[in-house]
Amino acid sequence: MSLTLEDIGRLAGVSRSTVSRVINRHSSVSPDVRERVQEVILRTGYSPNAAARSLVSGRTGVIGLVIPSRVHSLFEDPYFSRLIQGITTAANKAETTLALFLFQDEEEEAELYPRVVTAGTLDGLIVTATRMGDPLVARLIAGALPWVMVGRPDIDGVSYVNVDNHDGARQAAAHLCGLGRRRIGMIGGPTSTTAG
Repeated sequence: MSLTLEDIGRLAGVSRSTVSRVINRHSSVSPDVRERVQEVILRTGYSPNAAARSLVSGRTGVIGLVIPSRVHSLFEDPYFSRLIQGITTAANKAETTLALFLFQDEEEEAELYPRVVTAGTLDGLIVTATRMGDPLVARLIAGALPWVMVGRPDIDGVSYVNVDNHDGARQAAAHLCGLGRRRIGMIGGPTSTTAG
């Protein structure tokens, strides 16, 4: 049988609402009471019911990471493994679960929106490696789910984080010139992306 907030409260000698405030990190709980409740939680192995928390808070504690139509790139390009590692680190610090969505083709990607984005299972979405004119972007703009794009979008009004490709190229060229290299080439990404 799983423990409830009432059980933890009874064992710690506090009310159910105090246990809830400790779990949700409210500052109104005194340090000694917080410590007592946390000790009971640790000793009993109590874990809050995610479904119940979601009903009360209206949040799921889950963010999605979409790598659209380029699943092969995940295993070929070290950029994606580093990106996922960084996002995972940040999600763990925020005690948020990260759900990874990978797609083989545009058809699978098109199923994402009705199956996941509008289902209320996510608090937000991070979208990477979109193509110019990607229909997923248009759907997300029209929807209510908070989201951010990694990389510069090809349309205005989209929240995004980006790398300074211009300065990166300048630094790479300066480094190669500093090594005495004079014939420098560049291989870019796909021309269907804004970074390409």
